[in-house]
Amino acid sequence: GLRCSAVDTDSQCARAHASSGPPVAVEAVHGERGNVGVGSVFGALLGSVFGAGGVVVGLMAGNTRTMYHGTSLANADSIVRNGFRPSTGGMLGRGVYVSADFDKAAEYGDVVLELEVRCGKTKKIDSQNHPLRTSWAARGYDSAWVPPNCGMVTSGRTETCVADPRRIRIVDAVGVE
Repeated sequence: GLRCSAVDTDSQCARAHASSGPPVAVEAVHGERGNVGVGSVFGALLGSVFGAGGVVVGLMAGNTRTMYHGTSLANADSIVRNGFRPSTGGMLGRGVYVSADFDKAAEYGDVVLELEVRCGKTKKIDSQNHPLRTSWAARGYDSAWVPPNCGMVTSGRTETCVADPRRIRIVDAVGVE
C-alpha cells in the first residue's frame, strides 16, 4: 500500500492509489497513523448499511469494544457489502476473528476494518488444552478471548473470536502498507 503525507491533498492520494494498484474510484480519506483510508466508497456503503449517525439497536446495543480485522481490499469490499462470514475453523473454532491490536490486524492484509464489537458473554481461553477452546459458543458464550502473552499465539498478541457476526459493526476502513 501507499502512504500519503499529511500535505498531500485527497485527490493527489486518490490518483496515487488508482495508479499503483487495483482501481479504486474513490476520494482518499486520511485515517489515523498517517495511512490513507480506503475511501468514500466504503464510507457511502457504511452509511447505507448503518444509517445516519450509525445508530444501531439489538445485538449492538450496550457496551462495545473497538477492535480490528485485517483483510484484502476485495474481502473488505465484500464484508462491507454483505457482512462478515464466520470462519469454519481456527484456533478458537467457528467465528469472526478480530483483535484489539491494530498492528496484529494489519498483518492480515492491506485494509484494516475498525469495528465496534459487542463481545457479550466472553470466555477467556489461555491454553491450547483449554476444555472449551473450540466449543465455547455451544456452551453459551458469545465470544472467546485470548489474552496477550499467554502462550496461545506465537506473537503474544491478543485475539478474540465472535460467534455471531451481527455483534460486529464496521466503523471505518483504513489502508495499510
